[in-house]
Amino acid sequence: METCIECGGKLFGRSDKKFCDSNCRNAYHNEKSRPIINQVRQINRSLVNNRSIIENLANEGVQKVSLKVLRTLGFEVNLFTARKIDESAEEIFFIYDQAFQIRGEDLVILMAEDKHFRATG
Repeated sequence: METCIECGGKLFGRSDKKFCDSNCRNAYHNEKSRPIINQVRQINRSLVNNRSIIENLANEGVQKVSLKVLRTLGFEVNLFTARKIDESAEEIFFIYDQAFQIRGEDLVILMAEDKHFRATG
C-alpha cells in the first residue's frame, strides 16, 4: 500500500494518489514553494520602502534629491517596477505609481501633475 508523501499515512482510492487529503497536499506544496515566496516578499518589502521614500519626499515638495542621500534613507536605486523611454528619449522609472528619473547623481521626482506618461504602453 502507498503512503502520503507529506505525513506518511496510508492512501486509499486512486492508484496514482500522492496525498491522503488536501491539508497534506497544501502543506507539501507550501513548504516546497516557501523559499520563492520569501524571496518575493523581501523584494516587495524593498519596493514598498522605495515607493514610500519617494512619496514622502514628493509630499514634502522635494523634487530633486541626491542618490547619496536616498541610499542613506534605505532607497535601493536599482529596484523599480517598470521603466519607460519618453518621447525625448529619457528613461523614466516607476515604483508602482511613483515616477522618477535619474540625472547624474540626482534623482528627480516626477510629480503627479507631470505624469502624462504611463508605465505600460
